[in-house]
Amino acid sequence: MSAASPRDVDGAPPVPSLAASLRGIVRELGSNDALQVAAAATALLELDIGDGHGPAWALACVGAGVVVPLLRAVQRVPRDAHTLAPIECDGTTEEDVRAGDEALLVLSELGGVAAGLLEDEGYQVELDADSGRAIFVDSR
Repeated sequence: MSAASPRDVDGAPPVPSLAASLRGIVRELGSNDALQVAAAATALLELDIGDGHGPAWALACVGAGVVVPLLRAVQRVPRDAHTLAPIECDGTTEEDVRAGDEALLVLSELGGVAAGLLEDEGYQVELDADSGRAIFVDSR
C-alpha cells in the first residue's frame, strides 16, 4: 500500500516547494514569449516569503538567479536613459514593454530591500555633488 499524497488527503493539488516555484519562474523569465516573461515577473512579486518583500524574499529571488533574466527583459525595450520611458522602435511590442515594466518593478523591489539593508548598517543615500547620482555614504 502506498503513502497518501497531499491530493489524496485534502483533495487539493500538491503545493510546489519554494525552490521548485522559483526554478519555474526563472525558466519562464528566460522565455522568448514576452507575456510569459511578464507573468513570471508578476509571480515573483506575488511570492509570499517570510516578511513579504523583505530580506528573505530578496535572498530567495537573488539566490534563484532572477536578476540577469530580469535585466534581459528590461533591455529588450529601448528606453530613455533618464526617465526609463520606452522609446518606440520597430519590432518592440506592447508585450515586450509590459514584460520590461514588470521586470523593472521586481528589480526596484530588490533594490529597495538592498537599500534598506545598507541603511540598517549605517549607510544613507546622498546625491554625489559631481555626478548627481545617488551614492551610499557611511553615516558613521
